[in-house]
Amino acid sequence: AHPGELALQHRLVATLVQLGDEDEARRRLLPARQQAPDAPEGLFLEGLLQRRTGDQAGLERTRAAWTRLLEIAPTHRGMGRIPPETIRRELAEIERWLGTSTSTSTDTSTSADTSTSTNTSTGTRGSEQQASGEQR
Repeated sequence: AHPGELALQHRLVATLVQLGDEDEARRRLLPARQQAPDAPEGLFLEGLLQRRTGDQAGLERTRAAWTRLLEIAPTHRGMGRIPPETIRRELAEIERWLGTSTSTSTDTSTSADTSTSTNTSTGTRGSEQQASGEQR
């Protein structure tokens, strides 16, 4: 397929995400990811959509996609505007959540661990929600 076609597919997926139609965005992203699994924008969008599931499996898939993105395109701007520093910061938060989530499955003795575990499993969409969950 033509490289411009892939870019158009990615723009369509990004627009669907911005409009809140994440199911359609996921459906449209799948063939683009199969066609070009290491396309930086496809990796960014995959991570973004998986992160929004809010479950541990989604966060693990986000970690995999964004880690690969930063390996192959360390200066890529997601959706043309999200700087790599933001992607790195979000990835560090995901690493922290996954670490906390793993530890809370065996030890829920502290309230901070429990609230973080609850937020991770119910679908956080941003670090501000995570922070507010920890302040309870």
